Amino acid sequence: MTIKAEGWEYCRHKETQIVVATDFGVFQLTPPIPTSAPNCARTCQKENGMKPRKPKISKTSMSGEYPPLSPVTTGIRGLCPRCGRGHLFDGFLSLRKSCDACGLDYSFADPADGPAFFVICFACVPSVLLSVWLEVSYNASILAQLLITGPFLLISCIPPLRPLKGWLVSSQYYYKAREGTIDKE
Repeated sequence: MTIKAEGWEYCRHKETQIVVATDFGVFQLTPPIPTSAPNCARTCQKENGMKPRKPKISKTSMSGEYPPLSPVTTGIRGLCPRCGRGHLFDGFLSLRKSCDACGLDYSFADPADGPAFFVICFACVPSVLLSVWLEVSYNASILAQLLITGPFLLISCIPPLRPLKGWLVSSQYYYKAREGTIDKE
């Protein structure tokens, strides 16, 4: 186990951070302000209403270079799941070979038909319900059905595909998902 400590300070005017690297990951600790701290901490507590706090722990990546990013925020915006700066997509739905900012290889990503499944569940069912409602309530002709439900179907199905695919790729990276294997003993 290796331990690396940086900047243990008693007031919030300066960076307060301790980085601990273990076999289980890299953790950033924010130490509490002790009640027996120097005058600076007492002054900060009085002036700013600060109270002694418990350490906050945030888990970072194993390399320590990149903090963990939420798969939802990076995926929906189409950004790299590791650095959050590079682009994930080359076209509308085609993935790049690697991140243009940090060089992460996207060969691990295989969302398969996951985005299409979510679109079917959340967008196609309301489109079918709209079509049935138009038929039952107004006895709409085929042309009216095509002119009303067709654009609704396209608007509700195509735009969510890219954010959903980005979210699934980012989730695969974040949770280290990979294809299942069978151990032969």
